[in-house]
Amino acid sequence: MAAAIAAPSIGATALYGAIPLTLAIVAMIVFGVETKRKQLERITMEELHVTAGTS
Repeated sequence: MAAAIAAPSIGATALYGAIPLTLAIVAMIVFGVETKRKQLERITMEELHVTAGTS
């Protein structure tokens, strides 16, 4: 006996794509604001707990 697997509907596929997109938007709202006016180098230094004067 062979089992057939049906492809998901277009609506289900769209929903599967919308869920991670929604989570990404929420993450950007929560975490994106704190890095809005910072340079990448400054963010990296803060992540590595390095002060600006050390190398």
